[in-house]
Amino acid sequence: MNDTLPPAYAEPSDEPRLLIVGMDLANAIDGVASISLNALTPSIIAQHQPDVILFALFSPMQDAISVIERLELIGYGGHIRVICPVLPKPALVEAELRALGPGLRLSVIVAGSGDHTSGLSRL
Repeated sequence: MNDTLPPAYAEPSDEPRLLIVGMDLANAIDGVASISLNALTPSIIAQHQPDVILFALFSPMQDAISVIERLELIGYGGHIRVICPVLPKPALVEAELRALGPGLRLSVIVAGSGDHTSGLSRL
């Protein structure tokens, strides 16, 4: 008898699982997967069971609104983190993105600002 469980029945890991959408990153880090927006489907969510989905505010292939709309459409209920460049009013951007449906599950991360006093959530 095989003592190892198939991946679908494996014990949950204490390590967070991160799914990155639309950012070309290697899948070499345990617990991290990187996919395109077109690959974002309910079956991918079920396969990876992410604790957090991370994507950029905007990129050549997509923007945050398109990813959030897809996540809402497929019923994702976990945490969402959106990376953005330094902006004049990042809290306003965060409020607008939260209004698309995810509410407090969504947080904006200002990349490279060095300012951790703004009240915005960090990963």
